Amino acid sequence: MREIFKYIPIPFWCYVLPMIGRTFGLLPDETVFYEKGVALLLPGALILLLLSTQLTSLFKIGNLSLLTMIVGSLGIVVGGPLSLRCFRFLLPEDAWMGFGTLAGSWIGGSINMAALKEAIGTPSHLFSPMVFVDSMIAYGWMAFLLSLAPYQTAFDRWNRSKRSFLDETDEKLKMLSPKKEGVSLKTPGHLLVLFGVAAAGTLLTFSLSKLIPPMGTFLTQKTIFVLLATALAMGLSFTPLSRLEEWGASRLGTLFLYLMLIAMGSQADLKGLAHFPIFVLVGLVWVMIHGVILFAFGKVFRIPLFFLATASQANIGGVVSAPIVAACYEKRLAPLGLLLAIFGNLTGTFLGLLSAHLMRLVTS
Repeated sequence: MREIFKYIPIPFWCYVLPMIGRTFGLLPDETVFYEKGVALLLPGALILLLLSTQLTSLFKIGNLSLLTMIVGSLGIVVGGPLSLRCFRFLLPEDAWMGFGTLAGSWIGGSINMAALKEAIGTPSHLFSPMVFVDSMIAYGWMAFLLSLAPYQTAFDRWNRSKRSFLDETDEKLKMLSPKKEGVSLKTPGHLLVLFGVAAAGTLLTFSLSKLIPPMGTFLTQKTIFVLLATALAMGLSFTPLSRLEEWGASRLGTLFLYLMLIAMGSQADLKGLAHFPIFVLVGLVWVMIHGVILFAFGKVFRIPLFFLATASQANIGGVVSAPIVAACYEKRLAPLGLLLAIFGNLTGTFLGLLSAHLMRLVTS
């Protein structure tokens, strides 16, 4: 089983298995959990998953690393609208809603993808194929990046890359205090505290979102709700509550994320895969645009291949696979992959919404 989860992650199964159950009538068509589960779990999941993120530490890893990551993210932001524009006559009219959620995943991760589904109001028949497109292309792209690792010395020589950047980044990583791993919950009291923080954040998000009126056709009440939840999660990371990671905050947040995906999958069925082949084609073109933009940036500023590959996988892959790619290129710099992926988690919802808005404009 571990080998299966290694190549096809747990979030994928959390969505797909309920979808199969719904398709074959093993699950009911409607329940309160389906309707309210995502909205109730989303703020708590964001808070607990982002609570231990220290933005000050992220900014200490160096301007070059963050700038490369930002360029890769912008490649996703503009690549989505460009690829949709190329194939707009072959796609459903509302296909932008599905690809908008995919932008969240390819800038941040699964939590951003789930957040954007809620913010945009993406229907299940468009979200379902994106889960498959995400897994297929993300791991294919990872294989491509890993295949380039043996040629990084030749690339850097051809590109006249500034290899001194690697040593500078290594020194900066050594000065950062190691990120504490989430531990198992020690006592029921710890669990109650974590639930209390998540519940308080959820209540505050609901209350504040009702005070802000919708603006235009894109900044809806749901969008405001998701943006507030993300901003609150980021804000709490600056408070002493960030220490709750020592009690297993991210583990409980991950459980919330899995429950959200189960609720989403339970509302979908396999009929949503009708347009899957063309969706894969759009996704492939999209990732290629991202790669070209990142490569052009690396060429102009003489960036070593390590930074380009790590930033790209931090975008497309996320916190699990980015350190693997980084270690394959430069083992001593593997932590940079994790830090860049965390940065993607923080920005994924905001930039994903921007990309989704651009997709809506180019296809309307």
